[in-house]
Amino acid sequence: MNGEKLGEMVTFKYLGATLSKDGTITTEVRIRIVNANAAVVKDVDKQLQQLPN
Repeated sequence: MNGEKLGEMVTFKYLGATLSKDGTITTEVRIRIVNANAAVVKDVDKQLQQLPN
């Protein structure tokens, strides 16, 4: 930009997928696991709140 070099990225998002410099999918899989875990925790919390005291 304006003659400036941009820094080299290790990973970046493209069309919803995380791409890594070395071409592996390890980062993408880890991100998906974290997101799935967060969704499960959110669902369990919601279910627990609906239980009678």
